[in-house]
Amino acid sequence: MSVAELDADPERTKAAGMALAHRMVEEDGAEIIIMGCAAMAGYSDELEHELRIPVLDPLKVTLKVTEALVDLGLTHSRIGLYASPTPREFK
Repeated sequence: MSVAELDADPERTKAAGMALAHRMVEEDGAEIIIMGCAAMAGYSDELEHELRIPVLDPLKVTLKVTEALVDLGLTHSRIGLYASPTPREFK
């Protein structure tokens, strides 16, 4: 399914994700599911309850990583591509 399809039909997305997660656990022995698209956000709690393994929601993980970066005081680089532009004098 494309991202547009995931967003357009939430019930189909949920059903497809559940079916795939079940296969991953049963056939491959998956012990954790890491959802890879924000269109799947919101399904992790139900999946985790049904599968009895951790399921990482992409939006929850992104939020927590962002909070950690802020708490640690980390920012992007200030050199190279991210350096402030050289001041220019305009006449």
